[in-house]
Amino acid sequence: MNPVPEIRELQAQDAVVEIAVTDTEGFPAVVDGGFPRLFGRLAELGVAPAGAPFIRYLGMGGQFELELGIPVPAGTAAADSSKWITDIHVPLR
Repeated sequence: MNPVPEIRELQAQDAVVEIAVTDTEGFPAVVDGGFPRLFGRLAELGVAPAGAPFIRYLGMGGQFELELGIPVPAGTAAADSSKWITDIHVPLR
């Protein structure tokens, strides 16, 4: 599989999000800790996810600024419509 990134305009999707700043070494801990917190919060509220979880890169360099998110049904949270670069990340083994 050799995916090619593409730019797509996506419709606004409400989501519950968590923003984190980390370096490369802390990336796994941010993801492994952030998504369980988000899914746990949704479970506490009795809200079912409306799509697959995502990671949005807000800034990169020496540090990564990440937005971890889970789509939710309309009216549950606020989100902005914007253009996104979509890609499939395949773990290296």
